[in-house]
Amino acid sequence: MRASGPVERAVGPLLAVVNLYGLLISLKHYERSRLHVTVSARYRALISEVTPVNETKLNDARKAGHETHSKKFRWTRRIRAYVMWSGLHLVLAVMGIIVCFLR
Repeated sequence: MRASGPVERAVGPLLAVVNLYGLLISLKHYERSRLHVTVSARYRALISEVTPVNETKLNDARKAGHETHSKKFRWTRRIRAYVMWSGLHLVLAVMGIIVCFLR
């Protein structure tokens, strides 16, 4: 039988707590990035309306760029980075919980 000291007993809970914290940070980072995207979209829409370049509005050029990008990256475009980061932290937190009970 293997002896388990205080350090070994702390690994599982520490892993779970650190990764739950990482999950919250990832979700907060996503929320803040969405805020900045929303605000910048409003600015861009306003600028696009008043400053066409060669009869092309800014938002039309942006839309064309998005369409080109989406064709090139069809499969990966559907994967959301925040979901992957959140999933990583969730899996590691669950691993920490499992380690708590398997010692």
